[in-house]
Amino acid sequence: MKNLPIVIWQLSDKRRGHDRQSLGLSNALSKLVAAETHIVGLESFKLLNLLRRRFSPPQELPLPHLIIGAGHQCQNALIKAKKTAGGLSICLMKPSLPRAWFDLCIIPEHDKVSPRQNTIETKGVLNPVGSNIAPPLNNGVVLIGGPSRHHNWDANDLVSQIRNIIKDDSHTTWTIANSRRTPAGTANLIMNDPILKDKFFQIDDLPLNWIDQKIESCGRIWVTADSVSMIFEALSTKAKVGIIDVPAKRSDRINTIAPNLQKLGWVYHGDATPDIHRPNLNEANRCAMTILKRWPSLMTANSNSSLL
Repeated sequence: MKNLPIVIWQLSDKRRGHDRQSLGLSNALSKLVAAETHIVGLESFKLLNLLRRRFSPPQELPLPHLIIGAGHQCQNALIKAKKTAGGLSICLMKPSLPRAWFDLCIIPEHDKVSPRQNTIETKGVLNPVGSNIAPPLNNGVVLIGGPSRHHNWDANDLVSQIRNIIKDDSHTTWTIANSRRTPAGTANLIMNDPILKDKFFQIDDLPLNWIDQKIESCGRIWVTADSVSMIFEALSTKAKVGIIDVPAKRSDRINTIAPNLQKLGWVYHGDATPDIHRPNLNEANRCAMTILKRWPSLMTANSNSSLL
């Protein structure tokens, strides 16, 4: 019998960061095995079905081999979708529910969980970025985040750091981009800076995949310390990666990530030069390979096969 693609349900809570984690894994799987991915929004949970603790999948969807979800809102959806439609449930975070309730949990190392058979620990969260080609060092990008639960924000100091980066590396063609968390006042400071204004692009004016394409085409990437996901996306390329200081509110598992990467020599900080032998991270690919090794029936999935 002819093998058919594996069916992946990618649960979505409509949060871009969570969707990018799921996309990273589904893309990696599709590079290793024939796969078709279907985005399933949480609106598939009708209020009545929520009260009855049931899941109502769209009728036109094929039954899944894998159900992937990131974010707290997706946890119950993963469990109910598996119970109703079958397939393997893969939770891309440290769940607030017991890990034993999922077939697999993929959790960043900085969440510090105990080892378990159904757990893969990763360097940072998964992402869809990845390139084995060394981009030109004369292309650079500065990526700006914003204040968060873990970090305060000093716009004047930030702009000063960016100005120094560009002055110190004037042979590089620089691009600066903000994010949706960047305060309007910070964007205004940059747009009024004579050195920076012509290099600045606002995220709302850019195509959807612009950041990914820019990251993969630049040999030098600087990221503000609050943007943990973006730091690991940059480390998924062969670029030289630098960290721009942002004041931490306190010492915790999130705001110690950037200093720990600096100690490893994986990133620039100030005038410090990173270790050129740092690993080229591709955690999504590593997790995809682990999944296929753990469940080899995925490699020969067809409409009559069972993974459970």
